[in-house]
Amino acid sequence: MIVLTNQYVTFKLDDEIYALDVAHAREIVGVPRLTRMPKAPAWIRGVINLRGSVVPVIDLKHKFEMGATEIGPDSCVLIVEFMFEDAIFVIGVLVDAVLAVFELAPSEVEAPPKFGARYSRKYLKGVGRLDGRVFMILEADEVFSDVDAELAGPESGQDELPSAAGEDAPSQIADVG
Repeated sequence: MIVLTNQYVTFKLDDEIYALDVAHAREIVGVPRLTRMPKAPAWIRGVINLRGSVVPVIDLKHKFEMGATEIGPDSCVLIVEFMFEDAIFVIGVLVDAVLAVFELAPSEVEAPPKFGARYSRKYLKGVGRLDGRVFMILEADEVFSDVDAELAGPESGQDELPSAAGEDAPSQIADVG
């Protein structure tokens, strides 16, 4: 019997663990100098030059109203791609630390909890467990859909950044501690 699984990359925002489907993760880079954008929302920390491409970097902790990310020794930028209005966009996500890449069977992912009308579950794909801890699996296309399309810019070519679906993607992520 074949058991289908999905791979997820987990990361920390404060003491909380979140995950994204590894198909959205391109690579992990150290926190470079960020260039602020005028009149951008506070959760857009700036842009970076990633091998000739200008990539916006968002502070996911700030976007989730958990305070601003303090850059520490384990902080990094997770380069993510997502779909918005039928185009692929690439952004950087500032996180406190990337933890691991692992697999979960669809049966191991639970539906997001229901908390009432004031709480939006649109960002959540589901809930998983890792070493006895619960973590939220994010729906990348929803979480990042409000990044200004002009700021994120549609992907101009596959040659600049390798696709997460390519054969090198898992090793790029797995090699980072």
